[in-house]
Amino acid sequence: MKNNKVALVVTSISAPNNVLISLAKGCIKNDFNFWVIGDKKSPTDFELKGCNFISLEQQLVSGFEYAKLCPTGHYARKNIGYLYAIKNNAPMIIETDDDNMPYADFWGPKKRFHKAAYIEG
Repeated sequence: MKNNKVALVVTSISAPNNVLISLAKGCIKNDFNFWVIGDKKSPTDFELKGCNFISLEQQLVSGFEYAKLCPTGHYARKNIGYLYAIKNNAPMIIETDDDNMPYADFWGPKKRFHKAAYIEG
């Protein structure tokens, strides 16, 4: 894993499935860091080339106080992945889920800023 790369963050309790395998391959091809944040139900032997799997145990000794405060079995654990990405100087963080197969344009360039309507009141 190298610093200063775009980071892809996913939470998962699954063993490597077709989506996670596809995401890992896409991260390798596009030179992204891929963080999978585990939870209580995650397999203890999770291993996937191109993926940085962070088990619940690793999270608890990560030095991130939030990891100890964040409830298990909760979507909020994805924030721990964001912390790992930030710690590794990710210029951009992308997130998705372990059940969403990425379309080809998922890997395309991303804009940091978007035009949006302004609503007063």
